[in-house]
Amino acid sequence: MRQRPALKLLAALALAVAAAPAAAVGVRSWSPASAEAMRAGTVEGTSIDAAGTIRLAPPIDTVWGPETGVVWAVADASGTAAWVALSDPARVVRVGADGATEWYRGDADTWVTAVVADPRGGVYFGLSPSGRVMHAAVAGEPTVVAETGAQYVWSLALERPGTLWIATGTPGRVLRLDGKGVPDSLYEAGDDPVRSLAVAADGGVWAGTGREGRILRIPRQGPPFVRFDAGEDEIAALAVAADGAAYALGVRDSGGAARPAERPEAPGSTTVTVTASAPPSDGGEATRAT
Repeated sequence: MRQRPALKLLAALALAVAAAPAAAVGVRSWSPASAEAMRAGTVEGTSIDAAGTIRLAPPIDTVWGPETGVVWAVADASGTAAWVALSDPARVVRVGADGATEWYRGDADTWVTAVVADPRGGVYFGLSPSGRVMHAAVAGEPTVVAETGAQYVWSLALERPGTLWIATGTPGRVLRLDGKGVPDSLYEAGDDPVRSLAVAADGGVWAGTGREGRILRIPRQGPPFVRFDAGEDEIAALAVAADGAAYALGVRDSGGAARPAERPEAPGSTTVTVTASAPPSDGGEATRAT
């Protein structure tokens, strides 16, 4: 039996309507017109490697965040938690999967500007502008382990139990504390604050300064020496790889001049949002964590 033309038309319309939802969720591609257009965009839920390849980024969950104050430093706590150094007021907080525990609280005129884990379960931390280095074996019971004679304690590094390296500012120094007592000064930088430390693979430390942008190698035996004079004003962070190579994070002052006085001021209000999306496993909507 022959179909009427009207029936054929209705069947075609039905197929078009049924296909519309599938087309709406199809894959679409887009290419930026230039590298400048790409840099002007906002990356959400993805990461870009050195070759420019864009990949799905791992999901990021917010574990904890202070209601007030400024985070000055974060250190690993045996791989299961993190030590957080804060100001306004001064605090040391241990953050883990089970929540946050306050180990130290000072007043509003004090900052905790450096922190490093004690492998025995405690924590070392530096107070500014008093220049003291403290240790807490349990929450709420800190003791003074060193008076640096400087105003600011910018970084701490534990080479091994009992050997603590201390970076200070005003004046800039690298100190080594072997046990309790007066620390030994191994490097004097004057008005160039030492802002970062990292334990070297063969003993001693790497140090980065905060006004001249120098990277120094300070061995356990022998004199310190400048390994690299960077074009940046500040070496804000250092890390040492398993093969002994040192990596540095340099910061250049926006005005091209040396950084101002060291008094640590809280930065202005800034909101940072990190978004990651995972592809749906059941065909439904992707979930998003912010």
